[in-house]
Amino acid sequence: GIFFERYVLELLKQEGAALCRRLCPDPATPQHGSPTLEQWTFPIKSMEVFPFKSIDSVQRGLDALWIPESTEFPFVDAIVKIGGKVTLIQCTVQLSHPPTKSSVEQILKSLDSKELKPESLVWVVDSRSRLSSWQPLHENVAYPAYDSIPQYVCRVDEFMCWVAPKTATDPEKS
Repeated sequence: GIFFERYVLELLKQEGAALCRRLCPDPATPQHGSPTLEQWTFPIKSMEVFPFKSIDSVQRGLDALWIPESTEFPFVDAIVKIGGKVTLIQCTVQLSHPPTKSSVEQILKSLDSKELKPESLVWVVDSRSRLSSWQPLHENVAYPAYDSIPQYVCRVDEFMCWVAPKTATDPEKS
């Protein structure tokens, strides 16, 4: 998993976009357990990359790709902030990857104190991963601040792909 995470973080440093599908949180809907038909292109622009030890380091006024210094950082592998929009990125090769309430709570409270609200959570998975459903908290409890964040899945090298501009280097060939 660590090699895949590093690969995705390198993709995030390039200008381009990721084609994602929305995950459905409501088990009563017909699409539960698989991505919905709603697609979303997650734009990436060239921006500065900043490492952080604590989520408190993420700055409100600075468009950047924020990457935790530790590979053991809870819940997120990257934070993309463009304008007032914050997207949380989690890379995984697992079938499911439910975060703990305490790790989610810590990150969301810190972002909220800076008046930053995540607009999306993107699960970036490789083509062998079968993660295709909404990821509830590990404790399987309701937490409105987490439950209200739209979740998406982006499959790298399969039906979901990284789309780079024609002027950029093809990430698969680099």
